[in-house]
Amino acid sequence: MRAGAFSTLVRKLISTDNISFEHMSDIFDELCSELGIIRIEMQYFYEDGVHRNTLYSKYDTPMLNEADYSEDINLEYAETPIHLSFWFDYEITEPDLERGECIDLLAGILKLNISRYMKIVQEKTAETHDLASGVLTSRGYIDEGQSILDKGVGENFTSLYINVAKFKVINQLYGHDAGDLILSQVARDISIMLSNYAREYLVGRLSGDSYVCLVNNDCVDSFLKQLDNFSVRFKSDDGDVDLALSFYIGIYRLTPEDDDMSNVMENSSTAYSMARQNGNLMPVNYDVALHDRILREKEIESRMRTALEEREFVVYYQPKIDLTDYSLMGA
Repeated sequence: MRAGAFSTLVRKLISTDNISFEHMSDIFDELCSELGIIRIEMQYFYEDGVHRNTLYSKYDTPMLNEADYSEDINLEYAETPIHLSFWFDYEITEPDLERGECIDLLAGILKLNISRYMKIVQEKTAETHDLASGVLTSRGYIDEGQSILDKGVGENFTSLYINVAKFKVINQLYGHDAGDLILSQVARDISIMLSNYAREYLVGRLSGDSYVCLVNNDCVDSFLKQLDNFSVRFKSDDGDVDLALSFYIGIYRLTPEDDDMSNVMENSSTAYSMARQNGNLMPVNYDVALHDRILREKEIESRMRTALEEREFVVYYQPKIDLTDYSLMGA
């Protein structure tokens, strides 16, 4: 590699203020290409656990060739241990600069930029992933689900809308801080459960105590059985607690005609609404009649508000009569 080209890229990366994610990516692409680097991974401890981010990847796939090799370096920023792994393409010859020197220089650049980079990564990740649990956000779930639909394989999947039953009571018993930890743990546990047997799946956390899952059709029954015996362990002021949870669950099995992930999620949400409305802890399956019923109820609710505002209701009182003398007693 030409030392001049490397120095130019170094200066660009160090001197750029308020660097955008896209600008940093462009510089990394050029810099890593010069060094023969195909992947850089960062591992660091942040708030609730160990986080891993890919800082750079030459290829879309995360797979590495067995002959590719890595060199690792450990940094510390603001008392936060940071582990960096640099993967090199085995087919690329050694650069003119010593590889160790390249690694040290690149690690130094990253350390100078690590605080703003971590902020950029966390902000960008927060758009598609729930940082507390690691699962997808609503936006991330819809985006990745749409990719599955676009492949034309949607009919192989079932969408589930899952809500923790009577979670308000748990907040009252253990406090909101413990409640937030429990909800994050539920999301992680659901993801781990599915990883044990589902070939392909998505898990998303919506606001509050609701989750969405996209699961292979042949895994749904096993998944529901596990949810039927679901519990989480967490630490309370009185020690470890094993807390059994129940769920309201709405189910929608996708069809070949489904081509919009937002509608898919809405259908499973409709089934969930009926389960919750009826206080039914048994999963409720979506069907068109159920959908029409929900729409009709919402229409009536909407029209009632309008009728109240426009004073369209007329009140009639049923009189109460004293049967001894037939006098009016009230209404």
